[in-house]
Formats: sequence, structure tokens, C-alpha cells
Amino acid sequence: MKDTQQRQWMQSLRSAAALGTPDALALAVQGLLEDKTIAANRPLPLGRVEKELLPAGKILAKPSVPRVFLEELGRLPYAAFRALAAAAWTLRYLRGDPHAKKPLEALAKDERDEVRHAVMATLRTHGPQHAPRFRELVQDWLTRQPPPSPRVQAIALELLPRVAEGEDVTAVLDWLEKAPLQSHPVVQRAWVKAVAALGARDGPTVLHRFGRWLLTRPRRAPWIAQALSRPWAARHPQQTLNLLQAMYHRWGRRRWITQALQALERAEVLPIPPEQLLQQWTETDLPPETPS
Repeated sequence: MKDTQQRQWMQSLRSAAALGTPDALALAVQGLLEDKTIAANRPLPLGRVEKELLPAGKILAKPSVPRVFLEELGRLPYAAFRALAAAAWTLRYLRGDPHAKKPLEALAKDERDEVRHAVMATLRTHGPQHAPRFRELVQDWLTRQPPPSPRVQAIALELLPRVAEGEDVTAVLDWLEKAPLQSHPVVQRAWVKAVAALGARDGPTVLHRFGRWLLTRPRRAPWIAQALSRPWAARHPQQTLNLLQAMYHRWGRRRWITQALQALERAEVLPIPPEQLLQQWTETDLPPETPS
């Protein structure tokens, strides 16, 4: 949508939101279909979601917009319309709307990236006054039993470093320790990204927790190894090597261990090449200083 069209459409949406009638709102929202990409329901670049749809969702979050209209908008087949509803419901949740959490979570597990991104981007840019609601939602999505959808868990993990800004990372690591995380690729990718961000903040604390998780959460060993492949771990080579050696002695040669060693080699912190180090580990016992 061109800038002039965008401004005109936003103005019509503001007028319809102020009026608050479903017919006026529906007519204004339909203006999105003048965009060929949206009308064809093709994937939108996430930059367009943030630039065009999130400001429109902010307009639809106004109290004058009926809940029933947002509920219907969130069920329409066009991903752009559902992204509008996702941004609006997210803002309403942050502002304390008791009816917003259920539709928000339904849209957070939408199959389209644009819709989930509308939820995540809106949550990520919350103001200080909304921090308690934001933190409460992320904690719930991570630690609830039974757990929500893997896509919802992935959003919570993506937002975890934002929760930890300006505070000790121990609290959010406690959440992760309790979290009933599902063995799903989208959850694993988000977990690795989250703990790498936390490790960049406080590497020794994260590495110490990894040592504990190898005993209490052994199924996460491949996830831990992937996190150790990120640049932050190379700033703590001895602790990282001790963890990898502990994994090698327990699980034997695994691709995820070798890849982590190769990452350390690329960072030029490995004392000898990976193959030689693995051979050396084969011939020695586990060192007593290995974290536990």
C-alpha cells in the first residue's frame, strides 16, 4: 500500500473506530483489500506488518470498538485481518481487558507468521506501565500445565530476554527450569535463541544452570549444545568445554557436540582441533571440576 493510500485508510479507520458501529468498521477494514498482496492472502513481509498493521491494530484497540467485531475479525480467512485483530487484542490485554487473553492466545498460535508476529511485536514494545501484565503473560505461557500450543510457547521464549532486561536473569532461568517445554522445532529454536541472549547478559550464571539441567533435564542436552554453539559461549571457554566434555562422556559422539566444538574452533578459543580433543576425552575420565 502506498503512503498516500495508507494515510487515507488509517483516517477512515480512525473515523470508524470513533463511531464504533460494526458496519462502519467492516467497511473501513475492507479497504485493506485494495492491496493486491493482502487480497491474494499472500505472505506479507514482517516489516509491513509492523509499519502498516500494528498502528491500525492500535486504533482498533480503542474501547469504542466492540469486542464482537474484533472476534469476527480474528476469524476471517485473510491473515492481514487476523493480524489487525491480534495487535488490538494484545493491546487490550496489556491495558487490563479481562476478556482479551483468550482471543489473544488463539491468535498467538495462528498458522501464519504475520499474525503471530503482530502479537509478539506488540508485546515486545509495551510501555513500562504494562510491564506487570506482560511479565504475567510470558510466565503463564511458559509454565502453565498443561502447556499451550508450541507456537505460543515459542512466542513466550522469544520475549523472555525482554522480561529479563534490567534485572537478574536467575528468575527467568527458574521459569525455564520449570517449563514443560514441548519437543517441537519451533520451541527448540526459540529456546536456543532465548538462552543465548541470556548468556550474553550473564554467561557464568547460564552455564552453571546448564550444568544442573544436564542432570535434571537430560533431554535438553541437544538444545544446550546448540546454545553453546553461539558466540557468547566462546567468551567462557573453560566452562563451555567442561559442559561439552560432560555431555560427551554421557552420550558419546553426537553431531550437536561436534558442532559446538567447531563453533569454538572458529572463535579461536579451542586449544586443539575438535577431533584431537574428542580423542583426548575418550582416553580420560571426566574432570572433577565439571559443573553439576
